[in-house]
Amino acid sequence: MQADTPVNLIKISVAGNDRTNLSFFNAELDGLYSERATLQDLVTKLSQKTSKLLSMDMFEAVDANLVVSQGKGNHINAELKLNVKEKGIPFLKVASYIKTGTTSEIGCELQGALRNPIGFGEVFKLSTVSTQSGARELTSSLFLPNVGPQRLDLTVAAKSNLDNQTHFTSLRQQIDSVSVELSTVDRVHQVVAEYALRDEIPVRCSDPTISNSNNNNKSTDSDVTASTSWNPFAAPLFAASAVTTNTAMASLKTSLKYLGTLLDTRDNTVNPSSGSFLQGSVEIATPPGSAQFLRTELNGQHHHKLGPDLMGQPGLVASVCGSVGVIRPIFQSAINASSSTATAIASAHSGAVGSDSRGADDIEHTHGVVHLCDRYQLGGPNSLRGFELCGAGPRAYRPEVPLSSKGIIPAHQSTGDAHPTDSLGGDLRSTLLATLSVPVPVPLLAKSQLRAFTFINLGMISSLSRVSSSAPAFGLGALRASVGGGFSLAAAESIRLETTYAIPILSAPQDQLKKFQIGVGVTIN
Repeated sequence: MQADTPVNLIKISVAGNDRTNLSFFNAELDGLYSERATLQDLVTKLSQKTSKLLSMDMFEAVDANLVVSQGKGNHINAELKLNVKEKGIPFLKVASYIKTGTTSEIGCELQGALRNPIGFGEVFKLSTVSTQSGARELTSSLFLPNVGPQRLDLTVAAKSNLDNQTHFTSLRQQIDSVSVELSTVDRVHQVVAEYALRDEIPVRCSDPTISNSNNNNKSTDSDVTASTSWNPFAAPLFAASAVTTNTAMASLKTSLKYLGTLLDTRDNTVNPSSGSFLQGSVEIATPPGSAQFLRTELNGQHHHKLGPDLMGQPGLVASVCGSVGVIRPIFQSAINASSSTATAIASAHSGAVGSDSRGADDIEHTHGVVHLCDRYQLGGPNSLRGFELCGAGPRAYRPEVPLSSKGIIPAHQSTGDAHPTDSLGGDLRSTLLATLSVPVPVPLLAKSQLRAFTFINLGMISSLSRVSSSAPAFGLGALRASVGGGFSLAAAESIRLETTYAIPILSAPQDQLKKFQIGVGVTIN
């Protein structure tokens, strides 16, 4: 029987669905058959449908059998017999977790859920996540597939999240939110409505001397020694910068976001060797929320093979990846309402480095409406290699704290680091990464998709605000660049690991550099 033989799908039967409703299978198998389908078309689509059913984590096994018989003319008739074995309703799982956002970091997730209890593919889930930086997230969610005539996926979630940002600024953020997301099955189109209560909390120095001084007690030398031991995620010995203290505030965010994948022809999402990718998003935050802005982002990739395969893997591959994002405050009344905050920022801005001097009216447009937590950051293994995490761009000095009655002991002298500063971020960020990669010339390592690559990485973070009598606050002076090489590995078909050594060739004095880095993400750049 030829693969291109026309086929008629005359019947679909399902067995083993003790709990799952037949309407669920009708929706999931929709589009399996078309009038001009061939046997090969049917087999290909059936394989995709069964793979998706298994990926939903509702079935232990999904067996699809096609029974064919001679039809009219040169057509054949096919009957699909689907046999499933359902998983139990409750389950508990512990897994590694990649938290994405301003930074990407590895965490641990404890998840409990009820899967498909009613029979329509729904999942009730309760999960808690802890990351290496001390961030914590508690989520309760409901997932329901095949909603409405367009058969969209619906997710309703309530989250309580403590985001620890002290590894790049003296700030923690508490977010309590409710969101509703509608997406197509292939997640090409996603719409998210969110209502979030947010609180930016400046870090207070927790050194024992400070707490003792409040109680009119003197600290001992042992207290000082213990307090200066270095821990990358420990409470800092420096108070928050004046800029951070004056701008951190609670806010209400009511927003609507659209995320669309315009093009995706990549052969692999983690370590692609050919194809292109283009994705854009638009988010608008409006009243009654106090956070009011318009954010637009665009991400693109293009990959091309330059030679034959080597050791069963793509040979020399050239890749170009880029992104641009801009956030702008909206609603003039909200800008005017923040003038008192702007005045405070202007008075503190003399302690900032890497940004131009501005008055209250100018800083108002930069910081008064676009909250610190909404601003873009630049630097790190997933955005600008060779720079510390969020280490590029304007920064503000953090004041030293007295550690003993003998005087001020700068903490950076005991840690060996530069004077601590807070990253201020920006409302415009763009990055560009160009790489050449080849498989590692060891068959066993090449088979595991370990690749060596060399790269040039460009990035810019700045402000679009104009001062009244000068040029825009961005230009070539905001450009950063690095060159280097490294290794990348595709792990578990959905995680990209890379190690790089980079040499910054364009940087500013206030930038924090880091030549050797280890990065983790879900795709390149």
